[in-house]
Order: sequence, then structure tokens, then C-alpha cells
Amino acid sequence: MATYEFDGIDLDWEYPESTDRNGRPEDFKNFSKFMANLRKELDKSGGRNGISITLPASYWYLQHFDVKALAKSVSFFNIMSYDLHGTWDMGNKWTGEYLNAHTNLTEIDLALDLLWRNDIKKDMVVMGLAFYGRAYTINPACTKPGCMYFSGGLKGECSREVGVLLNNEIDQIREDKGGKPTLDKNAAVKLYTWDNQWVSYDDADTFKLKANFARKRCLGGVMVWAMSHDTKNADYSKALGKVTGYIGDKQFDMGNSNVTEKENHDHCHWTNCGLPCPAGWHMIERDDKFRNYDGEPMMDSSECGEGIGYRSWCCPPGKSPTCGWYDFNNGRCEDGCPGDMKEIGSTRKGCRADTSQTACCTSEIPSMALYDTCDWGAWPLCETGTCSYKGSTMTSELGRSATGSGAHWCQDDSGWDDSVWPKGQIGEQRYCCNTETENRKWKNCGWEQHQGALSKDMKCVGFCLNGKVQVAMDVRNHGCYNRGYRTLCCEPAYYTETTRYSNDVLTFQDAVKSWGGNPTCAIGSNKRSVETTALAVRSVLPPSKQVRSFLLELFVAYAAANLAKVGPLCEVWNNYVKEKGWSNLVCETMCKGVTDNTSHDSYVVQYGYYNLTNAITCDPDLWSEVLVDGGRTDIICDYDPCTDDPSLCTEEGFDADSIEETSSDIARRHLEWDEKVSFLK
Repeated sequence: MATYEFDGIDLDWEYPESTDRNGRPEDFKNFSKFMANLRKELDKSGGRNGISITLPASYWYLQHFDVKALAKSVSFFNIMSYDLHGTWDMGNKWTGEYLNAHTNLTEIDLALDLLWRNDIKKDMVVMGLAFYGRAYTINPACTKPGCMYFSGGLKGECSREVGVLLNNEIDQIREDKGGKPTLDKNAAVKLYTWDNQWVSYDDADTFKLKANFARKRCLGGVMVWAMSHDTKNADYSKALGKVTGYIGDKQFDMGNSNVTEKENHDHCHWTNCGLPCPAGWHMIERDDKFRNYDGEPMMDSSECGEGIGYRSWCCPPGKSPTCGWYDFNNGRCEDGCPGDMKEIGSTRKGCRADTSQTACCTSEIPSMALYDTCDWGAWPLCETGTCSYKGSTMTSELGRSATGSGAHWCQDDSGWDDSVWPKGQIGEQRYCCNTETENRKWKNCGWEQHQGALSKDMKCVGFCLNGKVQVAMDVRNHGCYNRGYRTLCCEPAYYTETTRYSNDVLTFQDAVKSWGGNPTCAIGSNKRSVETTALAVRSVLPPSKQVRSFLLELFVAYAAANLAKVGPLCEVWNNYVKEKGWSNLVCETMCKGVTDNTSHDSYVVQYGYYNLTNAITCDPDLWSEVLVDGGRTDIICDYDPCTDDPSLCTEEGFDADSIEETSSDIARRHLEWDEKVSFLK
């Protein structure tokens, strides 16, 4: 522990005395005795005596921990407030295989109450969070908590365990499958479904809720299992650090200098029969002249069946399209949309003979963007229409339907064919799209037909699940008893991406502005504060020290002919020093200036990297002038590490001026020195 700078020891015993984990009755007393002995020995170690132990959130296991006795020996308890539910619930008469999230604030609060009843101090308790979720295989028609699952979820590509998905795997699945998770605010957990899978997990939103809960309960902090489940860019660690107020000493990560943020845009769509619009969305009013009354919403009851209701045309908040049914014409319906509109559906309801009318909406707005990428092929002679006609940009066939968007029956050029149902039905109309733009297209399309799902006569019913929406409908007989219909269901994928500086670079940008407003030396006399597990905000390095650290890295990168390594930071730095009038402190100009030895020993030779970077931090006005005339040498801040703290130096003193080193040696030596004097600010 001394060799590798450990602060203490954490123990995780799952679980003493528990018969299902090979426990023994004597575990109850022996554990607290062992901890008392461990505490006694660690107290002799000269300060490396931190002890934490893991506690379960379930009374079933917690009853075998003598928490009152253990509290006398431990520094804090890590309570595993996750894994509250899992596949082990199957067949259990007290729980059962229900879709309960594996973490839930209500249940966590009840578990903590077991500790308060034993007079455990609240600041000794650290609440556990998970960077993974518990997953189940489900009935797609029943996805809410309280529904039952069939088994554990499918194995992840990395975790390879039934019923477990790491957060990085969940992110990848969401990227591939689309759709949005839902937030259970009371439980402080995210729920996400796709295909026949369901998972509960934590993210930035639930971290915030749980951190606030921990503060409200006066807990000592939060902990995570496990860091290895995070993304390669540490997205979840950063999100947790932000909401807890923890900010580490690392100032920037050059491997992640820019961040691309994705904003998903909601898209207008038809609901399934009988269902309302999503919460916060609204039905669009008809704007055509054949509407029955002002304010009549866009609806379609085609094939919905008696007593089931109708489909609603719903759009998200924001700018909405103008829509209508064209053209009823007193029952002599005429199909087709006005020139500036896109077809979204069709129906024969109320139309005479073999005519149909078309549902159309204006385009060129975000909530209609995907309809702008597609067009229906030729009709009614559908076999003559293709997706590859000359000049077309919509060359990918997304699907084809014998009734197009719903009611445009195809026929061939020979006329009616009484042997085919519906009468005269020949061919299929094609839906042609431009799928080259990855961030704006219908994806994961497929035909849905659920036989006997909504009626006893075994008709096929086409309703869309798992975030997919209706794009086309086919009422031809497709092998279902007593006909019915099927639906082409697709995921609407429309998002925009913007690139910005990473939070690390933005932190540096703020530090540069703060330092530049009143430049000061990076070295001071403040002692380093002891880090704790508290949720209070930890102080970042002073701006002057952040700037000095950047300059040191800059000069080493320049010596190694690798300025690209600090490229984004240089961009931030250059913009600011130009604004301040310190034009000679621009990265490349400054590097050349301090290493120039044409008229005198270079400033690197005279002062060494460490003192040089501190000098520039002290007085940027002076150094911007010095690097023009190359004259003055009385500019170094009055700081001698050997004089200020002799205990840190050897008999030979602090050799900061040696240049007989490689750039990697220089970097290593200065990093070592920084660590030695890190208590000075």
C-alpha cells in the first residue's frame, strides 16, 4: 500500500451467513471482529488506514451484517443500491418475473432506512450507482413496469452475459436500433425497449436525480460499479463528475479535443389504430376545402375495425405542416397531392366505386424531413414505375405495396382482372427514397402483420412497435385468414450534428481568460487540501497553474516537432493572446523565440523549461516585448524551489537548466518535479 500510494482497503463480502452463498452462522460476529483487528493494524501504518465495506440494499442479506459493530471500524459503507431486481426474481414468490428496474430511488430510500434504524451516521454511507443495466426478453406489446418478462435479455457483444448490458453496449444498441429511452422520474432510472428486449439503466439525467437525492439525505457521496463499463471517451464518468460537483485535477485530454453532439428531431407520423398522440404532441387540423368543420383533425379509420377507433396524424411541438385530404369531390374522389405537398396516406372511405383520396402535407420543415426524401412511383399502372428513372435522386426502393400508401390500388395496362382480389388488383407501387444521407432517412423498415391480434376473425392487423411508424399500408390478401392488412413500419432517423470544443478544452479556455485578466505567477504557498468523498465541489487548479502546465507541454511538444499534439489548445491560446495584444506569445512564434540562440543563449538554456514557463505566466506583457528584441534577462519570477523548500532538493540543488536531455526526458523530469511540489500553488 505504501509503495503504490494506496489510501486504504475496500472489502466486498457477498454475503456473510447467507445460506445461498455458503455462509455460516458465526459469520455475523466474526466479520466485525476481523474488521476491528484490521482497523488496529492499519492504524499503525502511518495514515494508510481507510477502510470501506460493501453493504447490500436488500434486507434479506443485510440482516446478517452487524452494522453497529462494523461502524466502529470502517471509514464508510458502500451500499449497492443497484441490482435490486434481476433474473433471480423468476419463480420467487415474493418478487416474480416482473419488469422492475434494477435500481429505484423508492426502494433505495427504504433500504437506507434500515441503516438509520441502526443509528448509522448518514455521512458514512456512500450510495452505489451502476454503469450497466439489467435486461430482459419481453412481449413487445407489454413494456411497462409491472408487465412480465420471459427470460434474461440477450448477451451483449462485450459483456457476454444473459440479462446484463454495459452502458457502452446500450449506447451502441440505441445507435443501431433508434428510438428513445423513457425517464421514470420517481424511480430515477431510464427504460429502453427495442425488438423484444427491455433494459433499465442510469445516465446523465438519472445521475443528477440520484446525486440530488444523496445530498438531500446528507449521504457521504456516491460510488460506481464499474469504470470499465463506461464508453471509451468516459462519457458516463464525465456526466457523473458534472452532477456530483467532482472535478479532477486533469485539465485537458488532447485525445478528445472536439466533441460532436447529435440532436435528434421528432417526426410527424400516424398512430396505430385507436391510440392518441404522444404526450406533448398535437393532431394537425385539416386545411382542405372538403373538411367537415373548422378544426377537424387529420384522421384515418381505414381497416381499423368497428369500435377500435382511428389513426391520428400527430406532429411534435414546433413548426407544423399544413395538411388535408385531397380531393373528396362529393364522393367522386380524385387522388393526388397539390404540387407543393407530400403524400402521407390514402383512403377509400366515403369514396364512390374505385376512387380514392390522398392525405397530403406541406414539406420543407424538420418534422416532415423524411417525407421530403421519398416519392411514390407510378400509379395505377404500378409495374411501369421504377426507382431508377433518369434524373431521379430517389433511387432506393424502401418497399412496395399493392395499395401504395393505403388505398391506391394498382392494375396493369390490360384493365381489370376479375380473378384477382381486390377486383382488378395487379402489381405493386414502389416507395422510392434517397438513403444516401445517413442522418436523414427511414431505417430498419419491415412489414408487420399480426394475425388475430385485435379481432376473433383472425384478420391480419398491421400495427407498428418499438419506435417504428407507418409509412405504407397493404390491404391485399397476404396469406391471412379473412384478409386484413399489413403495414410497412420504419424508424424515423433524422438528426443534426454540431462539433464544438470538448469540455476539457473549454475549461482551459476559461482558465486562460481568467488568468489573462490579472496575470499572476503559478507558484504560491497554499497547501494542498485533502481530498474526501464528499459531494462538495472540489477546486480545480488555479488558472495560472493551468496556463503554466500548458506552456510546459507546448514547449516539450515543439522540441519533439509535434505541435499538433496541442493544436486545439493552441487555437484557444492564440485567439486570446492576439486579442490581448500579446502577438509574440502565439504558440509557434513564442516557441521559436524562447529557443532562438542566434544572438545569445536561448531562454530555454538560460532558465530551463520549468522556470521559463512560470516567468511567462507571471508577466506576459513583458515577455511579448522580450521576444521581439531578445534583450532582457532580468525577467524570471523570484522563485527558487531549493531556497523555498530545501527538503525537496538534493545537495546539488535543483538542476532546472540542463539541456542534455531528450524531449521525453524533459517531459518526464518536469512531471516528476510537478508531483513533488504539487502542494504549492
